[in-house]
Amino acid sequence: EKVLVINDWSKGVTGDRDPIPGTHHRSMGFIPWHKGRLRKVGQVLPYTYTNDPGVSAIYVWKRFKNEMFLGAGSDVYRLDGVSMTLVDGPGTTTTMTQLVYSMEVWDGNLIVGQGGATKAGILTTLTGTIAAVTDTIYIVRMANVRGKLWRNYDTANTIDGCDSGSNMQLAASWGGDIKVGNSTEAIQGMVAFGEHLAVAKSDGLFIGDSALIFPNVLEGMANQVDPRNGFGLVSDGGALYYAHSGGLLRYSMGMAEEIGLQQVLHSGNQSEIGYLPTERVTAITPQGKYLWVATA
Repeated sequence: EKVLVINDWSKGVTGDRDPIPGTHHRSMGFIPWHKGRLRKVGQVLPYTYTNDPGVSAIYVWKRFKNEMFLGAGSDVYRLDGVSMTLVDGPGTTTTMTQLVYSMEVWDGNLIVGQGGATKAGILTTLTGTIAAVTDTIYIVRMANVRGKLWRNYDTANTIDGCDSGSNMQLAASWGGDIKVGNSTEAIQGMVAFGEHLAVAKSDGLFIGDSALIFPNVLEGMANQVDPRNGFGLVSDGGALYYAHSGGLLRYSMGMAEEIGLQQVLHSGNQSEIGYLPTERVTAITPQGKYLWVATA
């Protein structure tokens, strides 16, 4: 059982705080890997993406060569335990010009997805700069599952994969297009779930089987379609956490349960607790017995 800790960055104080359930903190973002504590990051000014301003609030974390990298808006930062360094972003180079949708470590490199119309970026060394990949490789979401890098490369429901050892910078290394669900709902997140690929969309959660068939295990969400559904999909190994417009679902062992976020959003003195039913989850991260949830 996990303790659900919800943080609204517009309330409370700024600083490092012990993870006390129900408390509020203010920060531009958080660092989730310090055991037993939620630590803030320095000031980050996210790039505002006019086509979807809500998405620009999402922070993407990835550990690469034993250091942490943060994608915020269209900027990529490196945190070495002492300081935060801007690796790439508007004003530094021309590689990172769009939103950082996803980051993944693949064959010793950090891959950065910039959406379905701009080449992905690749970082090969800690102190290097991000370069555009060789061929026209678009990546929106991606996940590393059992030696295969999966990507969603359009604004709809198409995924394909690249095998380990193949050069992901070459278009010829990718193949096997698969359509996940219907084409009207875009893919919001992709994560490894054991030996399976889990795909979140605004109309449900799709988990691939050994035949790469992706049934919707949250069929009820098809009647609750919302653009906020599915953002921040994470796995702690034994369960998947799927955020939706009215709450947060935990999926495990073929069963889905609401784990309480909607109870905070829809009950109590909302003027005091600072939550509104229309707020959306922008980040989720498991940390030991805690599950941290940030809302915009």
